[in-house]
Amino acid sequence: MRINHSQIDKVIGEVLKLEYERIVDSHCHIESDAYTDSERIYAIELSIKRRIIMISSPLTDDERYIALDLSRKFEKWIFITIGSHPLYNEPVDRVINFIKQYEREIVGVGEVGLDFSPPNNSDEIRMQQIKKFELFINIAKELDKPLVVHSRSAGKYAVDILLRNGAERVLMHSFSGKAKYAKKGIEAGYYFSIPPTIAYSPQKQKLAKVLPLEYMMLESDAPALSPKRGRLSYPWNILFSAAVISIIKDIDIMDVIKVTTRNAINLFRLRV
Repeated sequence: MRINHSQIDKVIGEVLKLEYERIVDSHCHIESDAYTDSERIYAIELSIKRRIIMISSPLTDDERYIALDLSRKFEKWIFITIGSHPLYNEPVDRVINFIKQYEREIVGVGEVGLDFSPPNNSDEIRMQQIKKFELFINIAKELDKPLVVHSRSAGKYAVDILLRNGAERVLMHSFSGKAKYAKKGIEAGYYFSIPPTIAYSPQKQKLAKVLPLEYMMLESDAPALSPKRGRLSYPWNILFSAAVISIIKDIDIMDVIKVTTRNAINLFRLRV
């Protein structure tokens, strides 16, 4: 399906003229050092002006404390999930201690998961990642928190491991696997968040076509995954995701916003 930016911009322009109660960016990194301090404040303030609730997933110790402070300062607008990225070599016990120490302020465990993109696909690395992934699956179950799952070049394996370990509350972030494996996740009640790269990704467009809206969310993954290649991304780029989904499914963008927002609020049990 060929979608051009003029189509997307038209839909976004229409929705910006309307009033919506709120919209959830289910996965971003607002505390990332890819933003300067002024860029971060700009991103947060404009996101709030546009009624965007941000669920942010810091990736390092420093970022975790920044995210925690932001979630306290911008209560009901910024929420955090904490995990350990599969490509980050860090003391896992330290991350788990952070999760347990701030359990009441954390809405999910993540991002965690698998990344088998080269050169991270040797048998040894795969086994290390799987062991780490299963550890965090169990932590999420113990604390009754949803999981935010990274699964680059490992969609099939991630879904199978989640099922094998009895994971029930799951968000597959920016799923890069085949639609048939996504359907397997849907059967288990898992959600899938769609990033702004759907603007030019045939794989994401196909995924959006086959997934029921009731199991979808919007994500920016900001500052990454801009809808325009090579540019810094911001949480409001979830409007690109919403616009393309509405075009692909031939439904009103307001329905996309309402359903995906409800899905995120329910999965993360957001108090908003």
